[in-house]
Amino acid sequence: SKGRDMNQKVLKHIDYIVSLAGEEDCKLTTIRVVKFLYLMDLLYVKHTGKRLTTWNWRFWDFGPYCEESLDAIKQAVSKNLITSTSHPSKFDEERNYDLISYPKDRILYKNDLEKHITQLAKNLSIPTMIQLEMKSYIKKYGNDTSGLLDYVYFQTEPMQKAKPRESLDFSTVSQDDPSSLQPTRLSQKKIKKAKEAIKRMKQKMLEERERFQESIKSERLSSDYIKGMDILNQLEEEEEINDSGSASIASLKG
Repeated sequence: SKGRDMNQKVLKHIDYIVSLAGEEDCKLTTIRVVKFLYLMDLLYVKHTGKRLTTWNWRFWDFGPYCEESLDAIKQAVSKNLITSTSHPSKFDEERNYDLISYPKDRILYKNDLEKHITQLAKNLSIPTMIQLEMKSYIKKYGNDTSGLLDYVYFQTEPMQKAKPRESLDFSTVSQDDPSSLQPTRLSQKKIKKAKEAIKRMKQKMLEERERFQESIKSERLSSDYIKGMDILNQLEEEEEINDSGSASIASLKG
């Protein structure tokens, strides 16, 4: 059926994301896979005008989230497309978190992984620009949950234009326009002013996010919201910045 074919396509895109991360030596937490799936969905709209999924992404406390993304990750694990390994939390002895990687028993060598990625991209007909941008996202945020969350929260159009708990509207995504890729020459003075404006805006956004998170805690939440968030709320507790400056964050429980 069409629905089953779509589901298989999404599962293979999860394989693609996790394999790309493996190529960059990133072990992804579940929450990072969820956000990369959201970005992949967004990139398809940007470059093809069509969604990758039919999922109802919503604006939750830590950005875009939908239960279907977790179900798809679990299915990909059960089909041995990806591997999920449980690790004990440093902050709670009774809690574990998952790290997701490509199956080492299926792909033994790095050059096999490269071939696998190339073949997946070809079989799925992933447009070249999506491949390049996804690789760039994973290279930048594959080991940086806090950076990834800031990016999807503040710099993706569906999140920028939605209110807390609303469904995200992908029709707000700007379509790819080749002319928009042409660089614009700016004077040093304008560049300096722009950087200052961005710095002020980021500070304001961070303050707004803190206020929003405080308001969420103080409100009486609906059962649907609690169901969606109970596996995400350990995020802040589990965050720890290691010596290299990258964030190590416990993912959602499987």
